[in-house]
Amino acid sequence: MDQHANLLLSAEVLRREEGLIRGQTVGNAFALKRLASQTYLVVDKLQARALAEFAQPKNVPEALENCIRNRKCPPLGDFYDLILKAHRAGMLRSEELCTEAPAAIEHPPVRWFFSLPPRLMTVLFGLGALIALGVGLSRWGVVMPAGWLDYLCGWAAICGALSLGHVLAGAALRGAGCEVHRPRFRWRTPLPHFAVDQTDICMAGRLGRANLEVASLLPLTAVSFAALWFHQSWSVFPLAALFLACRPVGGSPFSRLLLVLRRQPLLSTDQAPLFDAQPTFAESLRQGWRRFDGRVASLQFLASIAWVFALGATGYRLFQLRVVGLLEDWSHWEKTLLGLGAALAATGLLWLGTELRHPVRAVLRGWGRHLRVVWRRARQQPLTPERNLEEIEELIRRNLLLGQLDVGTQMELALCCQPFQAGRWRALTRFDEAPAHVTLIVSGRASLYRRRKSGRKDRFLRVREGDLFGAHHLVDTTDANLEIRTGSRLVALAIAPADFQRLVIDRLGPAAVAAYLQKHLFLQNSSPFCADWRPAAIARFVELADTAHHAAGGRILQRGQEVHNLYVLYEGEARACDKHKRTSTLQAGDLFGEISLLQTSGAIADVETKEDARSLVVSRLEFIRFMTRSHHVALQMERLGSQRLGRPIFPLERSAFEER
Repeated sequence: MDQHANLLLSAEVLRREEGLIRGQTVGNAFALKRLASQTYLVVDKLQARALAEFAQPKNVPEALENCIRNRKCPPLGDFYDLILKAHRAGMLRSEELCTEAPAAIEHPPVRWFFSLPPRLMTVLFGLGALIALGVGLSRWGVVMPAGWLDYLCGWAAICGALSLGHVLAGAALRGAGCEVHRPRFRWRTPLPHFAVDQTDICMAGRLGRANLEVASLLPLTAVSFAALWFHQSWSVFPLAALFLACRPVGGSPFSRLLLVLRRQPLLSTDQAPLFDAQPTFAESLRQGWRRFDGRVASLQFLASIAWVFALGATGYRLFQLRVVGLLEDWSHWEKTLLGLGAALAATGLLWLGTELRHPVRAVLRGWGRHLRVVWRRARQQPLTPERNLEEIEELIRRNLLLGQLDVGTQMELALCCQPFQAGRWRALTRFDEAPAHVTLIVSGRASLYRRRKSGRKDRFLRVREGDLFGAHHLVDTTDANLEIRTGSRLVALAIAPADFQRLVIDRLGPAAVAAYLQKHLFLQNSSPFCADWRPAAIARFVELADTAHHAAGGRILQRGQEVHNLYVLYEGEARACDKHKRTSTLQAGDLFGEISLLQTSGAIADVETKEDARSLVVSRLEFIRFMTRSHHVALQMERLGSQRLGRPIFPLERSAFEER
């Protein structure tokens, strides 16, 4: 996503354009039209309510926060895509632009000389004409053109039929209450013809749309039928153009006629997205299923079979081949079935490759990053202040805690660093021992363990390149009894505890150092839901999070009761039990309470602690505000909640409000 889109979704103040025209409701959807630019947006009622949030100027995070609070939030991917498409269409504009004078209409509608009201008889007459043409084609057949005059007549017949089709389409637009825009003659095409812009038909109902598609096909059907009736040798040309216009897929008039029968019309957010968040494979399947309509798919399948059969039969008649002989010869059927099976297999493989390309690419990239890290760790040499002072200063600047020091203190700290190495699986510090030094990792990784009351050792934190450890005992005695072990070859910088106390803790304060050691490192390296967050997002979450203590056997959440906070388990274990008595165990790093906060509903499960525990707590208001200001975090929260619910968390269902 480019920088402009990020700015638009995070900070820019937008306002909905006044004077938008609303089309007829079809199913649960309708079109919005901006007359000045003749741009359209097809939305459902839920998306329209989201756009209504911008009736007063506000930024996207504020609008999303209101949508979540008022329980009218669409799926977040659709929400962000809707904002981008509405802005591109000019329906959401920057507040400064809304104060300017209204824009002039770029392509004003023209006055059409007659109208064709939408009637069911007109649609049935058009479909009957296609059937009659098929009967005539099977009876009279089609002949090859004899000379250049036949080619010229066929070309002229197609051009005239296309022009008349657009004239009738304009009449159908006016009959459906829509506008006719940009009538023109298209010269720069192989088939020059008169044309009108038909995009305004999205403002009409089902019958009006069907009436337009049938009206545009009628002249070509009539010309083809007349050419066959009079046995004209140029009849093959309008017939070929009609076959092309009647293909069941690919945006032809006939395929659009079939799409009119969809229970729920396709929305603008169902088209090519502007918001480029990569969905998971399961989300791609769910989006495809949402766009799928069994009734239309069945009709397209049957129409495709009829279309292919009619095209093949016409070709055989044209080249004077016996269709009956083809049907009686089983060798042809064997070849056809073999080719059909190969085509279906190739289509399936192509579909799998299209759907799985993003997950497979992500896996391959992950392997590549891991191999590069292993190679870099194997080649890393110790850093000494005498030879690598600039590299040490750069490493200090990149660290989130040490980077807060002034430049002079950073240089002094760099001179205090001493090179340190350790082999794989080596114990750097054991329980009941104080670390000999504070360590800043240059290359490698290490694990920090704490001991539970039962005596069992529990790993609660992993640290890696650029992280700092070994200072817990300097800021908080409750987290002082730790065991530290390397997980790979470790190349680091050692800082004496006295120097760290003098240059870091005394300058930044114990609270800032404790927040980094206890919260930031934990969220960044031990909490799976924060693993992909940007450092700025983690730092903001750390500022919002408080620490809460829970006694063994205590109940943190009660099913059906209002949830006031988001919880991230920091120490200990907890047990969640839903209304179906299904029990799951929560470990350190897991979060809970997010579903109830996003749905503004009661807790969906009881959460009890198995032992004394601690958690990081963020209030509901602060959590919603934090989440809405980072679309990456919002999408991840939606994905996590949907996985736990077993269904999409947005849009909200009635069952989300039962427990309140």
